[in-house]
Amino acid sequence: MAFFDKVHEPAEVLDLADGRLMLSRATNGDKVAVANVGGDYHAINDRCPHLGCSLSKARLERTTLTCHCHGSQYDIRTGEMLRGPTKHGAAAYDVDVADGTVTIRPKAASAVA
Repeated sequence: MAFFDKVHEPAEVLDLADGRLMLSRATNGDKVAVANVGGDYHAINDRCPHLGCSLSKARLERTTLTCHCHGSQYDIRTGEMLRGPTKHGAAAYDVDVADGTVTIRPKAASAVA
Protein backbone atom coordinates (compact mmCIF):
# COMPACT_ATOMS: atom_id res chain seq x y z
CA MET A 1 0.00 0.00 0.00
CA ALA A 2 1.45 3.37 -1.04
CA PHE A 3 1.60 6.36 1.31
CA PHE A 4 -1.28 8.11 -0.45
CA ASP A 5 -3.48 4.98 -0.38
CA LYS A 6 -3.28 4.68 3.40
CA VAL A 7 -5.96 6.46 5.42
CA HIS A 8 -3.83 8.28 7.99
CA GLU A 9 -4.98 9.05 11.50
CA PRO A 10 -5.69 12.77 12.05
CA ALA A 11 -2.74 12.99 14.49
CA GLU A 12 -0.39 12.06 11.61
CA VAL A 13 -1.30 15.37 9.95
CA LEU A 14 1.26 16.99 12.27
CA ASP A 15 4.02 15.06 10.44
CA LEU A 16 2.88 16.30 7.02
CA ALA A 17 5.58 18.35 5.26
CA ASP A 18 4.82 21.80 3.89
CA GLY A 19 3.30 21.61 0.40
CA ARG A 20 2.25 17.96 0.77
CA LEU A 21 -1.09 16.12 0.89
CA MET A 22 -2.35 13.08 2.76
CA LEU A 23 -5.52 11.05 3.02
CA SER A 24 -7.21 11.15 6.44
CA ARG A 25 -10.70 11.00 8.00
CA ALA A 26 -12.99 13.67 9.39
CA THR A 27 -14.99 13.26 12.59
CA ASN A 28 -18.05 12.26 10.51
CA GLY A 29 -16.08 9.45 8.81
CA ASP A 30 -15.58 11.21 5.46
CA LYS A 31 -12.27 10.61 3.70
CA VAL A 32 -10.49 13.95 3.26
CA ALA A 33 -7.45 15.27 1.44
CA VAL A 34 -5.42 17.24 3.99
CA ALA A 35 -2.74 19.76 2.99
CA ASN A 36 -0.02 21.59 4.86
CA VAL A 37 0.29 25.07 3.33
CA GLY A 38 2.98 27.04 5.12
CA GLY A 39 2.18 25.42 8.46
CA ASP A 40 -1.58 25.88 8.09
CA TYR A 41 -3.64 22.72 7.62
CA HIS A 42 -6.60 22.59 5.22
CA ALA A 43 -8.88 19.77 4.11
CA ILE A 44 -11.49 19.07 1.44
CA ASN A 45 -13.44 15.95 0.57
CA ASP A 46 -11.10 13.39 -0.99
CA ARG A 47 -13.40 12.66 -3.95
CA CYS A 48 -13.25 15.02 -6.91
CA PRO A 49 -16.83 16.11 -7.72
CA HIS A 50 -16.10 15.59 -11.44
CA LEU A 51 -15.51 11.82 -11.59
CA GLY A 52 -14.61 10.78 -8.05
CA CYS A 53 -10.82 10.59 -8.33
CA SER A 54 -8.87 10.83 -5.07
CA LEU A 55 -7.79 14.42 -4.38
CA SER A 56 -5.16 13.24 -1.91
CA LYS A 57 -3.25 12.14 -5.06
CA ALA A 58 -3.63 15.58 -6.67
CA ARG A 59 -0.92 18.16 -7.30
CA LEU A 60 -0.73 21.02 -4.80
CA GLU A 61 0.77 24.37 -5.78
CA ARG A 62 0.42 26.90 -2.96
CA THR A 63 -3.33 26.74 -2.28
CA THR A 64 -4.41 25.35 -5.68
CA LEU A 65 -5.17 21.64 -5.83
CA THR A 66 -5.19 20.13 -9.35
CA CYS A 67 -6.90 16.75 -9.76
CA HIS A 68 -4.61 14.23 -11.44
CA CYS A 69 -7.45 12.69 -13.48
CA HIS A 70 -8.82 15.55 -15.57
CA GLY A 71 -7.23 18.75 -14.26
CA SER A 72 -10.10 20.24 -12.27
CA GLN A 73 -8.75 22.77 -9.78
CA TYR A 74 -9.89 23.67 -6.27
CA ASP A 75 -8.82 26.10 -3.55
CA ILE A 76 -7.66 23.78 -0.75
CA ARG A 77 -8.71 26.37 1.86
CA THR A 78 -12.36 26.60 0.82
CA GLY A 79 -13.09 23.82 -1.68
CA GLU A 80 -14.05 26.47 -4.25
CA MET A 81 -13.84 25.32 -7.86
CA LEU A 82 -11.18 27.31 -9.69
CA ARG A 83 -11.25 25.52 -13.06
CA GLY A 84 -13.25 22.71 -14.68
CA PRO A 85 -14.14 20.36 -16.18
CA THR A 86 -15.90 19.94 -12.82
CA LYS A 87 -18.95 22.10 -12.33
CA HIS A 88 -18.89 22.06 -8.50
CA GLY A 89 -16.62 22.83 -5.61
CA ALA A 90 -15.56 20.22 -3.05
CA ALA A 91 -16.81 20.08 0.54
CA ALA A 92 -14.40 21.89 2.87
CA TYR A 93 -13.40 20.86 6.40
CA ASP A 94 -11.92 22.65 9.39
CA VAL A 95 -8.62 21.30 10.68
CA ASP A 96 -8.06 22.23 14.32
CA VAL A 97 -4.81 21.55 16.15
CA ALA A 98 -4.75 21.94 19.94
CA ASP A 99 -2.24 20.42 22.37
CA GLY A 100 -1.08 17.88 19.78
CA THR A 101 -4.61 16.75 18.97
CA VAL A 102 -5.92 17.14 15.42
CA THR A 103 -9.65 17.37 14.73
CA ILE A 104 -11.02 17.45 11.16
CA ARG A 105 -14.70 18.33 10.87
CA PRO A 106 -17.03 19.61 8.13
CA LYS A 107 -17.28 23.39 7.78
CA ALA A 108 -20.69 24.92 8.33
CA ALA A 109 -20.91 26.14 4.71
CA SER A 110 -19.10 23.82 2.31
CA ALA A 111 -19.13 22.69 -1.33
CA VAL A 112 -18.72 26.09 -2.92
CA ALA A 113 -20.05 26.02 -6.51
